[in-house]
Amino acid sequence: MRLVDQNTGSVEVLLDNTSSNYPHNVALAGSDSEGKVTFTFSPPWLVLEPGQTTKALAEFTVPEVRAGETQIRQLTITASEDNTTAEATVIVNQERTVAAPLRLRMDPSSPHVRDSESTVVTLIVDNRGPTTARTVQFEGRDPQGVVRFAFANHTLSVPADRAVTTSVRISAPPPPSGKESLKPFSVVATYGDGEVEVTGEFAQSTSVTAYSVSRLTVTPETLRSDNRQGQLQFCIENRHESQWLQAGMSGTDLEGVVQFEFSPPGFDVPPGGVAWGLVSVSAPNPAKRDEDATRQLEITASDEHESLTTKATFIHAGWDWIPIVQAALIVFGGVLAMWGAAEPWASNAKLFNARWLFESNWWSNSANTGLLDKLNQYGVMFLWHQTPDQFVVFSQPPERISIFVLAIAMIVTAFVSVGKWSIRVAALIAVAAIGYWLLLLISLAWQHVSIGAPSYGIILVLFGAAFGLAGGLWARVTNK
Repeated sequence: MRLVDQNTGSVEVLLDNTSSNYPHNVALAGSDSEGKVTFTFSPPWLVLEPGQTTKALAEFTVPEVRAGETQIRQLTITASEDNTTAEATVIVNQERTVAAPLRLRMDPSSPHVRDSESTVVTLIVDNRGPTTARTVQFEGRDPQGVVRFAFANHTLSVPADRAVTTSVRISAPPPPSGKESLKPFSVVATYGDGEVEVTGEFAQSTSVTAYSVSRLTVTPETLRSDNRQGQLQFCIENRHESQWLQAGMSGTDLEGVVQFEFSPPGFDVPPGGVAWGLVSVSAPNPAKRDEDATRQLEITASDEHESLTTKATFIHAGWDWIPIVQAALIVFGGVLAMWGAAEPWASNAKLFNARWLFESNWWSNSANTGLLDKLNQYGVMFLWHQTPDQFVVFSQPPERISIFVLAIAMIVTAFVSVGKWSIRVAALIAVAAIGYWLLLLISLAWQHVSIGAPSYGIILVLFGAAFGLAGGLWARVTNK
């Protein structure tokens, strides 16, 4: 018998007892030379009456052969009773035709999407024709390595002579705004020892967005500051004709140390519109006081999907405390000099009282001891023609006023011209104080009068001049 594309068969077994006068109890069995065939008999045993014939059905299963192969098998069927056996031989010609190949189609074969990352493609697995049931496994391939595959069924059972559909979602990063990209890909279906591949192209395009045509600028591109803080102005130009541009502002630097504060922090820019804002930046002081630090800044306007970026450079110095200390020394010296100008200068010298200027007898009196009286009598030499008390009283106002005015001038130099002029004014204060002290000493000694020891007023003046001189010299040295 012949088996084509099958591995089961059956034969009818005829047992003939017509030539015997005795009944027989017979058991049926089957075998093959390789021992690979299985048999089933219906019934497996039977009773043969004298002079009668009986039939039984023998079913067998043979191993499968490969497609395109032929196998000849010899089967032996035996009927046994005690030690007596009868045999019959069956020759089975087993054939396996070449199955039709699996076919795979994709619909659409070249999917196209706009403003999207993914799409769903239908896969048709065609197993029609002279085939058997097949188990198919799917795999996606992409030469660029950017397409991702998500199969609805990674493994699919396809019946014989049937076509089955499934799907796969393909996705890839979209191109830049206003651009189009083509990404080749393929889907492979593997079954048994074979596989089938279908190819396609994933076309993606994106619309022109407001971000793709707009512009972000910052002014100035290079910001220089004498301290660690600065401010820049930025501008967003929405060049799209119909779309609004929503933007949130942010900033970064290469070192991650600069702090940014935007005003305002975000914008809604109408089509064709322009928006302006300010960004304040703050950075740590440079490592060395006399060096500048250069920070590379990146200003970004973005929404959840797109962004605009521009760059700027921030060059700054640190907080320099030395000029502040220099100015403080000069101001402190001026205050000390002003204070000393109003205090006693000698232990035996009478302190000038401003109320004397408003008393008429100080200027002129019947005893001819007033200032005007002395001037009329002696002219510019009046200081040497009066009592010691009169000498001290009349000589103090111009001296004290001069030192007071010079002290104010020294304070002004701390904010206008630290250095050269501070030194000059401090020197004038010291010369005026020491000169007046020598004038008192000589003039009163001529009258055999002692002015006593220097009092704290002139000491304050000299200390004030010293502080101002120190601040000015320091500033002049550091500013060279």
